[in-house]
Formats: sequence, C-alpha cells, structure tokens
Amino acid sequence: MTQVYVSASIFPTSIISQSGHTLLAEVVAKAGADGIEVRDELLNRSSDSLDEIAATCQALDMDVVFSTPTPMFLANGQVNPTIQSVFEASERLQAKVIKMNLGGFEQVRDPAEGMAHLQAQLGRLERTTVTIENDQRQVANQARLIENFLTLCTEYDVPIHLTFDMGNWVFVGERMQDVAPKLMPFIRYVHVKDSELDEHGVRQTIPLDLGSPAKAADIHLLQQMTRRAPICIEYPMPWDAHVLSREVVALKAVQMGGIGGVVHAIV
Repeated sequence: MTQVYVSASIFPTSIISQSGHTLLAEVVAKAGADGIEVRDELLNRSSDSLDEIAATCQALDMDVVFSTPTPMFLANGQVNPTIQSVFEASERLQAKVIKMNLGGFEQVRDPAEGMAHLQAQLGRLERTTVTIENDQRQVANQARLIENFLTLCTEYDVPIHLTFDMGNWVFVGERMQDVAPKLMPFIRYVHVKDSELDEHGVRQTIPLDLGSPAKAADIHLLQQMTRRAPICIEYPMPWDAHVLSREVVALKAVQMGGIGGVVHAIV
C-alpha cells in the first residue's frame, strides 16, 4: 500500500506558527496519512519541541520526514559544515527521511574529496535516509547535475538518494517525463504537486488532477514511483482533516490504478 505523508508547508504559515508541528501531526493522523514532513523553516523554536514532535508521531504510529533548506554544498563547492546540526535535529525527531538542497555541487573541484567529506559527515546516521531534492533554483541542466551527483554517491558508496519533486521541474525549464526515467533508480521520496499560470502569468502550485486524461503520463510515472518510495502532499490545502483525508485516499489508490472514481478535493 502506498504511504502518503503530508508536508507542513501546505497549510498557511500563520496556522503552523500558532499550532505547531505537534498539533499538525494529530490533524494529519485523523486524515489517515502515514507521516508528516516537518519543515525546518516553519519550526517555532519557542513552542516546537523536536522531542515532543517525535513522541507524538511515535504515539500516533506516524513517520517523520525532516525537510530543511540547508544546502549540502556551499556556493564555493565545499561540503556545508552545518549539516551536522541537520543530522542532530533529525535524530531527535527520529526522522525516517531527511530532505536537503544540493547547493553548490557544480563548483566541486575534487569529487573524490567531496565524497570523502560527505561519507565522514554521514557516519553517525543509521536509521535515516538522506536525500537531496530537485528544487526551483535556476541551475543549467539540473537533472544532469543531480544524476551526476547521485551516480558519484553510488560509486563511492555514499548513502544519499533523491527526493523527486514532481512540480519543480517546470520551474527550471525541464520536463518531468524526460528526467524521471533517468532518475528513477535514485528516488526514495516523492513530492506530489502540479502547477499552472495564474491570470498574472505567475506560476502557482496546485494539486495533481488524478482524474484528468491530460495528466495520464504524470499519473503513470507517479504509479511507478509509489512502488519504491513514500509520497507527500505538497500543494495548498485547508486546515481540515476531513478534506485532507479525501486527498490521502485518492493518492493511496494511485498505486492500484484506482483513480478514476475517486473524489478529488481540489482547493
């Protein structure tokens, strides 16, 4: 059965700031999801206790993903020394997955040295899958850069994988259908979303319409990805467990191909 998680970023920032990730976990559990994505940038340091979030999720039998904007590589190509703090936070959260940005890997001069530094940093992690995400950063040939990095990781036995964000490729001028087959072996976590241009020509994040024939190719790829990785809702939703539960049910049905008659809650 497909595991469906919910990202804290899909709700209004004001709600997460006031309610915190612990209450988020309770709402997401009521919706029938399997886990939450804790967003580092949305943590309220005065009220969000990492240990309390972990304990709540454990009591609810929910997984935790820790998402941080911290880049793995600095702009000069050096391994970011602050990633140790990310790993420490993920351990307190008992996170199953860490999601980071790749950062300035294109500036790395000695790949072997970079891999050795990463291997040393990752040494303490045992239960957590570390991933980098295809983000909206304007980098030439981002898919090729990510493929090169993850291929190096495989060659040097560095356990880093991919969070595949379905909706971000269009922001960097690449087609998901073109890049997904090449990156499929590296995928360990998936962000589900789509986008469209609004009346002002600004691209906005929207749900992936599971009932649209025009999205058949995207849905087929999603079906393939659900066989190897949990998926996460990352499009705007109301703070409503009932509405959210309809999205969770629809996405859980994707793997079995049962998307035609499922009610899809478009916000």
